[in-house]
Amino acid sequence: MADEYAETERPALDPLQRLGWEICDQTVETWQDPRETHSSAVLENRLRDAVKRLNPWLTENNRNSVVREVQQVAGTSTMDENEQIHEKLIRHTSVTQERGHGLKHQTVKYIDYENPENNDFFALNQFPVEGDIETAKPDIVLFVNGLPLGVIECKAPTIAEPKSEALEQLQRYQNERTETGKEGAEELFRYNQFSV
Repeated sequence: MADEYAETERPALDPLQRLGWEICDQTVETWQDPRETHSSAVLENRLRDAVKRLNPWLTENNRNSVVREVQQVAGTSTMDENEQIHEKLIRHTSVTQERGHGLKHQTVKYIDYENPENNDFFALNQFPVEGDIETAKPDIVLFVNGLPLGVIECKAPTIAEPKSEALEQLQRYQNERTETGKEGAEELFRYNQFSV
């Protein structure tokens, strides 16, 4: 049997590290999970730090509000929530705050697209996210400023249908594989912008 970690997962982490991503390989090191609950997919401490770094003028109350806002998006489906979060990420959000010219709506960024080096890029393997019935553990989750924007599912090249198996696993994580739809962790896919 092939060693999926050695053949695909670790080799997928290496180029990310060369590109400047902070890597935590839980196969060889212990990651101190900062989440209050494993049903959350956001690394709130990293999100809060990024919002503060990208918007240093923001008051603490407004910072707390903005951090909550992206995590408490409500929609009719995971896809609807994903689309709303996507809009917040690309169009940003706003708060009313005094910045020397009276109370005005001020734009708040979750991601700095103009200066990518200002963002926090973190890749973590075997990140557990609890669903209704099972815990999903994607091979690699890519976080930008604490938000899980990418999911990579690695498959050994020696298995019969690696692409099909990876796709089926991603569908399971998203609760898209069965009629009951309760075998994955949809929370992770509220934020997800791409899967590989």
